[in-house]
Amino acid sequence: MSRLDRYKKYREEIKSGKVSDKKSPSFFRKSSSGKRKKKVNSSFDSEEDEYINRYIYGKDKNKKSFFHFKKNKKQRSKRKHYPVRNVILVSLMIFLVLTGSLLWRLNNALGTKPNVPVEFFDGQKSANGAHNILILGTDQRENQSTKEARADSIMVLQMDGSEKQIKLVSFMRDILVDIPNVGVSGETDCKLNAAYGIGETGSVGEGNQNQGAELVRATLKQNFGIDCRYYAIVNFTSFATAIDALFPHGIAIDAKFAPINGQQFNEVAVPDDLATPETMVASDVPMSAAQASIYGYTDPAIYQMIKTGKQKMDGRTALNYARFRHDDENDFGRVKRQQQVMTAITSKAKSMPTLLKTPDAIKSVLKVTSTNLDRGFLYRALFAVLLGQGNKKVDKMSVPATDDKTYTSGLDMYGGEGMEINRELYRQKVTEFFK
Repeated sequence: MSRLDRYKKYREEIKSGKVSDKKSPSFFRKSSSGKRKKKVNSSFDSEEDEYINRYIYGKDKNKKSFFHFKKNKKQRSKRKHYPVRNVILVSLMIFLVLTGSLLWRLNNALGTKPNVPVEFFDGQKSANGAHNILILGTDQRENQSTKEARADSIMVLQMDGSEKQIKLVSFMRDILVDIPNVGVSGETDCKLNAAYGIGETGSVGEGNQNQGAELVRATLKQNFGIDCRYYAIVNFTSFATAIDALFPHGIAIDAKFAPINGQQFNEVAVPDDLATPETMVASDVPMSAAQASIYGYTDPAIYQMIKTGKQKMDGRTALNYARFRHDDENDFGRVKRQQQVMTAITSKAKSMPTLLKTPDAIKSVLKVTSTNLDRGFLYRALFAVLLGQGNKKVDKMSVPATDDKTYTSGLDMYGGEGMEINRELYRQKVTEFFK
């Protein structure tokens, strides 16, 4: 009998009741007692839920019911999301990376050794603890040494005074003062800018060469009671380099000129101190004798045409603009323009994009600037700007004041004409300004 025949016979015996289809109990097989419970679909929590959803609401048995979702709401809510927290954490990480990169680049930049010598400077902190900076702009050309240069601009910058405000004092170069160890004190006066030249040439004694900044510091201390801790000397080239490094797209200046011989111009011919026949720019013009007579020019120099009004100036243009003194305000006008450029530099330097470029700019500037500024002060100054110090306008003062009508003309010890001012009065004004 074949296997198929045996299977058919076995099925017939089951139908007739002769043989049971239940499997015999075994030690290895678990016995079940009672009626087998109906299997509940895994998508429902109970038979009641399955009945309601399948037969009343017509829900598909493979889809989770509304009741199932409601019962498991607490369990689902455990998986929380924090989008705001994640954004804050990512922003913090980016800030830390940028700050670390800035500090690393800044530290490397501050280690840059200048290509010009650092002079002896016996700097002192002021009475209020500020580290005043003596800033000297000289007329040194490429083919000249410092001994042949004069101080065209003399300023004192205060950044860390008691009022936490940036302050700037400009001194006219032709004011008559007592220079320590030069002439007879109180009897023979010199122009203030002569102190730089005397200090550079060592005229005050053997071994004192290249101490122009130091002698200017001592002169300001003796005549106006100002203490300066640091110094910085820039010439024509280094000034233009500094502007171009800090502001590669130019610095915003609202150019203003007083009338010239009573006549107002929309465009002024300004001597280009960096120009040679080989380095002329598009705005440079050689002037005829007739044109030069309008401005009172006598030397056959090259001039740059600068329009009045708001504009972006590169380093070369800003230098020529700041040095111009041939309008009817003479040196008073020059001081105004110098302060205008310095204010634009300090104001623009507070912006974050400029700060991010600061390390590269500092590296370029330090290479061409003679200064004793140290890392500690530069770090403090930069972070003070980051924290918002000096957000107000820069406080400015000039000696003598532009509206001062009390000064008189006088002669220095060399016979040159200078400005006699009330030094004791300005000593009090400067002390009050830098309190």
